[in-house]
Amino acid sequence: MAILDIQSSKFSNSSWNVIKSIPITKQQCVKFAIQVGTSHYAATKNPIASLALATYRAAAIRCALDFSSPYAKLRPSSSYGDFEATEKVNVSYWIGMTMAAIAADDVLSAPKTQHASHFGHRLGRANPASKSLADLVGFGSGSLHIIEAKGSQRHPSPKDRKDWKTQAETINAINGSAVASNSYSVALIGSQISVDLVDPKSDRGLDIQMEKAMFGSQYYRPFVSFLDTTQSTFQIRLGSNPVTIRPIAYDPIDNNWIFVGIHQGILKLMKDFNDGKADNAEEKLMDFNLDEAAAGNNWYIGRDGIAVVTGSNPCHAPI
Repeated sequence: MAILDIQSSKFSNSSWNVIKSIPITKQQCVKFAIQVGTSHYAATKNPIASLALATYRAAAIRCALDFSSPYAKLRPSSSYGDFEATEKVNVSYWIGMTMAAIAADDVLSAPKTQHASHFGHRLGRANPASKSLADLVGFGSGSLHIIEAKGSQRHPSPKDRKDWKTQAETINAINGSAVASNSYSVALIGSQISVDLVDPKSDRGLDIQMEKAMFGSQYYRPFVSFLDTTQSTFQIRLGSNPVTIRPIAYDPIDNNWIFVGIHQGILKLMKDFNDGKADNAEEKLMDFNLDEAAAGNNWYIGRDGIAVVTGSNPCHAPI
């Protein structure tokens, strides 16, 4: 477990303006990396492929971060400093996305984060002249948030911040309703990792259209598709939460297996949705939200019900 420093400012809601240090585990970091990465690869039109690609990305992020010293500040690993320059830029970008999702969950109570690119052709038609849009759309507690996510190896200049502010302002409303915030998040990657979340509220962005499925059935489908097998799946409890998990990757640094899974309540809602048994299943999936995230020595489950567990044997339940 490491410590991540977060500073957020300039939000109209004063409760979102904080300076804090939060504990962060490897499992938690991998969970958010997979979560936000899955929507980034949704263009593959193959939910298993999008989950696999997001997992590969999460593995690279895991290699770039050092969790080895308990309660020390989260910092880049020694390996990160030796990355080839182009690869370092790519991994920095992925770290920025992951840290933005973690900050959105912790500060804005928005546990579900999707890439704006997941909205696909609707964004292109809405703003054909624009070459850049905000990166992420976060959802939680009935509110939607727009976030421009960055990872930077140097301290950002005033021009950097101005450019990020402009991108964060490109989406102002969704389905005709104003978003709760337009912020940019920068993960500062130096001797340690920290997150700076700033809200440059604006009234001049786009009004985009969003289907409920974006944070409902489409949000969970890659995980449900991955678990739709009797091979190597395990039903366990993480605290009070019943979860189905399956091994998805191996971590050679810590010499353990990574399992990914979801709350069994989501599996039931997805089955009802697919079978057409519940008219409001999509709404329930969109609004699914545990009271709080939970963590143990080798596991983490987010408030969106997505979980990551580590274990020594892929053929046995790790808990």
